[in-house]
Amino acid sequence: MSESPEQLLQQARRHAAAGQLGPCRDALSRSVALAPGDAAVHESAAGLLAALGETVEAERAYRRALALKPERAGALFGLAALLVTGSNPQTGLNLVDRGCRLYPDDPRGPRLLGRMYLEQGLLAGAIQSLERAVDLAPDDPDARADLGLALQTAGHSDRARACYLRVLEARPDHDAALRGLARLAELAGEPAGLIPVLASVVEDGQASGELVAVYGRLLAQADRRDEALELLRERLAVMPEDGDRMPLLFQLGQLYDLADRPEDAMGCLLEANRLKQAAFDAEHYRALVGRLLGCFSAAAMGRLPRSQLDDERPVFIVGMPRSGTSLTEQILASHPGVAAAGERSELGLLALATAGDGRVYPESVAHLDPGQIAAMGQHYLDAVCPSGPGPIRVTDKMWQNFEYLGLAQLMLPGARVIHCVRDPLDCGLSCFFQHFFGSGVAFSYDLGDIGAFMVQYRRIMAHWQRVLTLPIFELRYETLVAEPEATIRALLAFLDLPWDPVCLEFHRHRREVRTASFDQVRRPLYQSSVGRHQRYLQWLAPLIDAMETHN
Repeated sequence: MSESPEQLLQQARRHAAAGQLGPCRDALSRSVALAPGDAAVHESAAGLLAALGETVEAERAYRRALALKPERAGALFGLAALLVTGSNPQTGLNLVDRGCRLYPDDPRGPRLLGRMYLEQGLLAGAIQSLERAVDLAPDDPDARADLGLALQTAGHSDRARACYLRVLEARPDHDAALRGLARLAELAGEPAGLIPVLASVVEDGQASGELVAVYGRLLAQADRRDEALELLRERLAVMPEDGDRMPLLFQLGQLYDLADRPEDAMGCLLEANRLKQAAFDAEHYRALVGRLLGCFSAAAMGRLPRSQLDDERPVFIVGMPRSGTSLTEQILASHPGVAAAGERSELGLLALATAGDGRVYPESVAHLDPGQIAAMGQHYLDAVCPSGPGPIRVTDKMWQNFEYLGLAQLMLPGARVIHCVRDPLDCGLSCFFQHFFGSGVAFSYDLGDIGAFMVQYRRIMAHWQRVLTLPIFELRYETLVAEPEATIRALLAFLDLPWDPVCLEFHRHRREVRTASFDQVRRPLYQSSVGRHQRYLQWLAPLIDAMETHN
């Protein structure tokens, strides 16, 4: 008896579940060959191909399905999901918008929007969209876990925990919900409590590489580093080359670094960063920086519109990632006169919102009037600074705000800037060791790209030092850890804040830190990270060469 397309699709699913990729692809090919005019078969094949990571073939299959039935919901949202996270986000967004209009009650639309907003740091939009997705599909654990992640990222820990627990009631092994709970436990400084919860899921061999990496990190934080090393090595030994190796390699590399095994650490990190395959165009970024500096030249700053807002609360903490921005905010947050707002996206979003009439940022700023600039400044204050009597200073530690300081001066002339500076090789190496959330740090997965980005960052900051009147305090990481009291006194004086010795005990201040540095800020200042690159110098030629070539 001949096989039907549906039977072949079932075979493909079984092969995929067993990790048998060749037989899976063969079954898919035969299924679509039997039903070349059936959009549903093409859509099902595309979904399996996407799950296997075959994004090019998946895109083709989705497009064949849509060519047969242009308004087929599953194919439309499936293709949108591929494009949003891959080669063409704008086209993906257009497809999501079209799908939401055609199918307003389909939860896939708002869920995709929510994931997009979350990736871009637009947390209010992410939460609103994902709440809509959960309303439409209350029994969908994936949508609810996504909502938990959005709430967690926005600092709503209790609501995020409730989402994750609700998911785990129905699906005790739900990967994303378990990872979310583990992250909340880490941020609260209580990682050991989640180890028993994760253990059974990890030990049955079904957990994703990312969940296994999280479990390994929790073990290490609970002083069970040898167990963590053994677990990660064992999983990598049996995992196929096209498996979920990247998070395991990042975590194993960091553990080898802690164990003072630099060769093993760098071996893991080189492979992990290669697998990340993040795209950063150094020449495009260099050109963008050139446009930025031209639009905010000394002459332009003399004629650009500006607001008359005199609010002195905003403090922008900027610098390269891993340069000490989280540590600086934690120190200041210990002071009773300071409120820490964390990494806020408002300044960058306001910059992008100036686009219109065919103009884009930064050229678009020249076409604003003083009223618009003042409204932007007020929007920032309303979003970031608490209303009524409150702190004297409010910190915003979005490190990449160094790109927007010219606009910040126009909007908020009373603001101040703390520029965190660290040895470039130590800083670049630390970036290379880190698997960042989202796509906003694409340069960090290649040593040459890190060097190229760092040159442009320095170019921008040197320009601001020349043309801005905003007060800028340069805080050197090495000086801070060597002379903490003198440095912190100078920092507080810059902010017109009285000395308070509690700032020296910043690690006792129990606030939630949601960045990669959450563990470091819970410890007293230490100098072991100063000169860290010396152990890895033999591998850093691409970083050093890029810094010299792009200078």
